[in-house]
Amino acid sequence: RVEADGLASTILTKCDPHWGAYFHYEQDRSFTVREAARIQSFPDHFIFYGNTAEQYAQVGNAVPPLLAKAVGLSIKRMLEQ
Repeated sequence: RVEADGLASTILTKCDPHWGAYFHYEQDRSFTVREAARIQSFPDHFIFYGNTAEQYAQVGNAVPPLLAKAVGLSIKRMLEQ
């Protein structure tokens, strides 16, 4: 189980207990696609396509948007110097 106010670990491409998925801090279930996407910093309006397994794979394989933004801004600052 994750801690409600703790840090999240790597989001996997399969939210299945047999693959080491993390369980909801309070309920007896793994994360939903939307919850996994939130942990990855995707906004709620972002749409994932395909069946549930394909959506989990998209979230798990993605670079978190806020991480990508931070890297991009860092590169931009370096290029502007």
